[in-house]
Amino acid sequence: MFKLTTSLLLTLLIGSSAALGEARLTVTVDTGGFARDYAVVEVLIPVDVAISAEYRKRSAGKVRALSNSVGPNVGPIQLDPAEGDPAHPSKIKLRWVETDLKAGEKRTRAITIARTPVGKEIPGFHFVNDAEGGRILKIGGRDVWQHWTPKYDPADHVNTYKHFHHVFGFHGEGHITKGAGGRYTHHRGLYIGWSRTTGPNGKYDFWHCKDNVSIQHQGYEAKSEFAGPVASRSVSTAHWLDKQAKPVVIETRTVTTWNVGEGRTLMDFHFKLESAGGDVDLNGDPQHAGFQFRPRDSVNQTKAKYVRPASTKGKGGDVWADNPWCVNQFTIEDKPYAVMHMDHPKNPGTHDGRTVYSTRNYGRFGAYAPHKLSADKPLEFSYRILVLDPTKHKDASVEHFDALYQSWVKPVKVSVK
Repeated sequence: MFKLTTSLLLTLLIGSSAALGEARLTVTVDTGGFARDYAVVEVLIPVDVAISAEYRKRSAGKVRALSNSVGPNVGPIQLDPAEGDPAHPSKIKLRWVETDLKAGEKRTRAITIARTPVGKEIPGFHFVNDAEGGRILKIGGRDVWQHWTPKYDPADHVNTYKHFHHVFGFHGEGHITKGAGGRYTHHRGLYIGWSRTTGPNGKYDFWHCKDNVSIQHQGYEAKSEFAGPVASRSVSTAHWLDKQAKPVVIETRTVTTWNVGEGRTLMDFHFKLESAGGDVDLNGDPQHAGFQFRPRDSVNQTKAKYVRPASTKGKGGDVWADNPWCVNQFTIEDKPYAVMHMDHPKNPGTHDGRTVYSTRNYGRFGAYAPHKLSADKPLEFSYRILVLDPTKHKDASVEHFDALYQSWVKPVKVSVK
C-alpha cells in the first residue's frame, strides 16, 4: 500500500511584483463507475502570472498537512507549468495519485495554492546523467530506468546502433532488461522499430539495424521536461538513419513516469514518428517490429508465462489478436516480476483491428502493426508499461489486470470549483 499523507498545501511564488493571495480550490475526482487500485490525476488550473523557475526549484516536493478535510488515499500533489511555454503559462497543472477508489465513488479534495513554499521535503524523481551521455531516472535513492544513448561508432556498430530504455529491478539486482550481446543482440530493454522499412531511397531494417543503419539519439527537450514527487517527464529525439547517415524517420519519445508506490514502476510512452522526406512504409512481422520489451537473458532458463485478456484470439504460434494488453511473468535472480504492456485503443493499427501481440517464452513480447508514415502526417502511439513486484502486489487475475488497463484508457473525471 502507498503510504499517504492526509492533506496538502501547494505553494506558488509569483515571478513578478504582483500580489496574489492564497487560492483555494475544491477538486472532485469521479471514478467513472468502476473500482481503481490507483489512478493518476491531472488537472489544469488557470493562473494570471508566470511561474518562476526559482519557485519550481524551491517548491518541488513540498507538502504540508492542513486538516483532515482532504481525506486519506492521496500522497503529494505536484505543481508544474502546463505544457506549452514554460516561462509564461496561462495555466498550471496539478498531478497526484489516488488509491483504493471504489466503483461509483466521488472524492472531494480541498487544495490551497499559496505564495510561499512551505512544508517538509518529499523524496521525488530526478534525472542523473550517465556515462553514455543519456540519463538515469531516480526516485529518492532508487534507480527507476536508464535511457541508454550510446554515441554511434561505426567500428562498434553492434553495441551502439540504437537507443533504448533499461528498467531497474526493486531488489538491487540492477537492470531486469537486456542490453547488447547475448541471445538476439538486437533485443534491448524497451525498444521500437520495424524490420522491413521502405523509404523513397531504399529499404532499411530498423530492428536488427543491418547494413549499418542505426537509430541515434539526438538530445533532450529540456523545456518540455519536469521531475517532482509525483511524476517525471523525459522528452528525447532520435534519427533513424540510413547507412549514409541520412535521416529516414525522426522519432520524438516522451516518457512520463508516475510514483505509484512501493513495488511498482509505471511508465507512459508516447512516440511521435515523422518522415524525414517522402512516404515511408513501416513493415515487418509480429516478432520483428513494433514496441516491445525484452527481459534479461537469464529468463530463457526459467521461461516467461503470460496473462492475457479474455478477448484474446490466438492467431497461431506466439501471435495474439484482440489483445489490448498482455502481462509477462518471469523471474530475475529468484525474484518474481510481472510486466504489463498496454496498447492504447486510439493507436494507429489498433483502432482498425490490425495490431497483434507476440509473446515468446524467453520474455520478448510486445505490440505490432504495419503502418504507412505519410510525408505530411506524423504517426503517434501511446503505450503504458507497468512493472510489478508480485510479492507486494499479488492479484494476478485477468479481472485485476483488465481493471488496470481500463483505469488508463478511461481516466478519472475531475472537476474544479
